[in-house]
Amino acid sequence: MAYFGGTSVPGYDQDKNKKVNQDGFFVLKKNQFFCLIVCDGAGSAKFSHIGSKAFSKNLAKYFLNSCDQFSYENMERLIYEGIEKTFRLLLRYSKIFKLNASINDFATTLLGFIKIDETLSVGFHIGDGAIIFLTKENSRLSYISKPENGEYINQTFFITDKNWKEKLRLFKVDFQFEILLAMTDGVTGMALKDNQPFKGFINPIVNFLASNPDDKCKKAITNILSSSKSLQISNDDKTIAWYLKC
Repeated sequence: MAYFGGTSVPGYDQDKNKKVNQDGFFVLKKNQFFCLIVCDGAGSAKFSHIGSKAFSKNLAKYFLNSCDQFSYENMERLIYEGIEKTFRLLLRYSKIFKLNASINDFATTLLGFIKIDETLSVGFHIGDGAIIFLTKENSRLSYISKPENGEYINQTFFITDKNWKEKLRLFKVDFQFEILLAMTDGVTGMALKDNQPFKGFINPIVNFLASNPDDKCKKAITNILSSSKSLQISNDDKTIAWYLKC
């Protein structure tokens, strides 16, 4: 059995007005299969709020429909196929609704975790944000997929970049963990310190998730991400999704 969920809150502009939330996330579970995807649309891209939602939702559904084909040997091919299928979907959407958009107009980062069964799990990541894997015992770190920025701290890489295959990091989840937290860069400013989990933020979140029902968790974490204290750290959109083994 597992608990899972997520929440996303919009950021604020310089006049303290809510912005369009350019983050997107989707969690999907069916029998042993589980998929969690978190995206952060590029602020400079016209339709990134559409791209982040499309990649998170459509990739998860594609992986569910393809789960009987997954293995460590062909995971790269299937993940590439799912991404390229989403490219085609977005361009078709642009044509139908006459957006006159290129694929770069849907620019977004991408973080994902796929559990096919108890013996096969994989992760993938391009851009900033982070995926953190922990054990229940003292929230000990098992693995972290760290943010990757460009030449400057406020630059990163997107799944819509021409060289996305070179920047997409794929990894086997063949290590022990009970807790997974995936987050956009609006949250990493609070959750990471020197690119390592900051226990002052992580531990209370983990303890609350482990001891409360899903609906209460979502409400509490939404309040944390929307708090005035969090806005002092970052006024960006903030998204975090979670998966806990029981």
